[in-house]
Amino acid sequence: MAISMDDATRETVLGLTEAEVEQLDRSSLFVALELLKVTKHDSQSSDKRLQALLRKAIESERLADSNGANVSMMNLLIQMVTAQKQQTDSLVQAQQIQADTLRDAIGAIRVNESTPPIVRGQNDSGSNGTNRNNTGNIKIPHPPKLEMSISLEEYMDWRERWDDYFTASNVGTMTDRQQVALLWNFFSLPMSNHVTHNLNMKKDGGSSLVEILDAIRDHLRANRSIVIDRVQFEKQPMVNHSILLVER
Repeated sequence: MAISMDDATRETVLGLTEAEVEQLDRSSLFVALELLKVTKHDSQSSDKRLQALLRKAIESERLADSNGANVSMMNLLIQMVTAQKQQTDSLVQAQQIQADTLRDAIGAIRVNESTPPIVRGQNDSGSNGTNRNNTGNIKIPHPPKLEMSISLEEYMDWRERWDDYFTASNVGTMTDRQQVALLWNFFSLPMSNHVTHNLNMKKDGGSSLVEILDAIRDHLRANRSIVIDRVQFEKQPMVNHSILLVER
């Protein structure tokens, strides 16, 4: 049974099998060849030649379409790899900036700690060859890393140690970005993630040192148990209870 090529398209022709090609009548062969833009034939060509030309054209077009699809897929893969590389480069650059900022901050602390203070009334060579007020050698130990499990009382103690370290190490002379970078170095990884994602504090200079420390304090205070508050109240000396009662 002959296959009709009425309203046929290029895709219809490419979908023909070899058996279906052999079933095409002469006029359908001409239509199919024209759709594939095959011109190496004329009205004198035999049906066998027309069929051979059509089979060869179908095979070539299918191969071309397959290659085109492979090229498109390859281009897509190249674009994905390029985008991934750009993202990785941006991340590496951001990490390098953070590392440089932290290194500058630590370097500034070391310089300040190694510089002896200027004593009023003392010349450059010191008095009698000695410096009786050589506080430059006094070093305040830095506070430990701040952990997620810390309580409000423990945090307030840690905050006091941080303030002492801040003052003794002249951290206040640093830029805001350097101060924040230094503070971040005293966070454990879980605390760092908590401050960033739960407290919405930024490490890139968008939040100040005081804002970050106060945010941690406020969060701990907001999640503090009322029972714990009562226990702490009961631990206070009786004189404090009396004062509170009088004030009320």
